[in-house]
Amino acid sequence: MAGQGPISADGGLVGEGDFEVQVRQTFECMRTVLEQAGASMESLVKLTVYLTDMGRLRDYGRIRGEVLPGPPPASTAIQVGSLALPGMMIEVDAIAASRLIPRGMYSDEDAAALYDVLNPWGPSDDFYLALVMDAASVLDVGCGTGALLHRARESGHPGRLCGVDPDPASLRVARRRTNIEWVAGTAASMAWENEFDLAIMIGHAFQALVGDDEVRASLAAIGRALVDGGRFAFETRNPLARAWERWPELAMDVVDPSGRPVRISYDVESVVGDVVTFTETTSDPDGTPLRVDRASLRFLDLDTLGGFLADAGFEIEAQYGGWLREALDSTSPEIVTVARTTRRPASRSDAARHRVLVGRPRRMRAPE
Repeated sequence: MAGQGPISADGGLVGEGDFEVQVRQTFECMRTVLEQAGASMESLVKLTVYLTDMGRLRDYGRIRGEVLPGPPPASTAIQVGSLALPGMMIEVDAIAASRLIPRGMYSDEDAAALYDVLNPWGPSDDFYLALVMDAASVLDVGCGTGALLHRARESGHPGRLCGVDPDPASLRVARRRTNIEWVAGTAASMAWENEFDLAIMIGHAFQALVGDDEVRASLAAIGRALVDGGRFAFETRNPLARAWERWPELAMDVVDPSGRPVRISYDVESVVGDVVTFTETTSDPDGTPLRVDRASLRFLDLDTLGGFLADAGFEIEAQYGGWLREALDSTSPEIVTVARTTRRPASRSDAARHRVLVGRPRRMRAPE
């Protein structure tokens, strides 16, 4: 859709001289058009924003974040001298994909069950399992379906195991084993203090923390949950390897736990700075889409990652380029990090005013 702006039903300008009113009216006009087409604001995949004053871009971004919570659509902002009506300060063109909306053809429960099919046990799990078995108490942040903690208990771990995830469907799978704690929540919402010897974030879950505030709040909560000297192990993809450039070529044909053959494919929508936004399409073998999920992942470089960890009171103990503890260099596919707490983060009460809730609608797997 094109030419969406702060226009009333009778064609007049809404909010003359008030940028915020104009932005909100523009989004309301877009919402009306989408609903008439049987879609919703969640269908938006691309925005092109025309502003008469680029100095308003930050205000626009704030309002857009309130109207469109979650990972934002790919966006381009362009400054123009004037728009269709005198006093008009914003206009938006948008692309929407209505097939992102209905998910009844392949439910969240189906997708959660499929996750473990797409992620069979491998070297990364062996790496983390060794750390878990050596720790008396373990917190798995973004645990998904809980496969790692399940294996740890089956392997004889006698201590406290706790998994946290924001996705209800994944947690329903995890809770099939009842001798492990399962908590619905996000990294930044955790309230534990000084309770765990080890925290882990596996499956590149750390990369789902896209904004600086999200990273800081999540690291602060993890640091508070750990005992003094506790360890935090996680991995991110090495941005120098540019893995996202290969994702569209890596479609997979699998059979889900119900016996249904499906195809999983990926499309990269945008690369903005160090954030990659992509879609995962689950379809029938003939290509008929069953559901499409969108996610944004952040590819932090070593210096930026190290700065976040240091600010949160962590000291890097080791970093590897792969799951066999290979040396880390520019060609390494992974940045596998083991860090220790070196100072006690702010207490929960001190940090509460900076709290950021971070979560994804469900756990997605970007291809390796």
